[in-house]
Amino acid sequence: MNYVFPWIEEGNKFYNIVEDDTKLEFQIPVPGIKDEDCKASVKKNVLEISFKNCTFVKYSKLYFEIDFKLKEDNLTVFVEDGVLYIIAEKPVSDDFEVEIGK
Repeated sequence: MNYVFPWIEEGNKFYNIVEDDTKLEFQIPVPGIKDEDCKASVKKNVLEISFKNCTFVKYSKLYFEIDFKLKEDNLTVFVEDGVLYIIAEKPVSDDFEVEIGK
């Protein structure tokens, strides 16, 4: 999985990423930004977040390359208390194995 932040040099991470078996969650401080100031779109598993009226960063877009298929119904993006939350639910696999004889 690749996280591309054009204005951040390596080692200057200001965001938090929480990942488990069911979801991938990004938590990014965005002081002064409201839901209506953000737009999220997905093209070929690259999540793009763009901002209007954004003055806290050099660029007004964030890009995340996700290593699983994103669908509109498994992606939640919202701003709460000055933090942008991007929550991608991981797909449940339809594949499984059954042990024979047990």
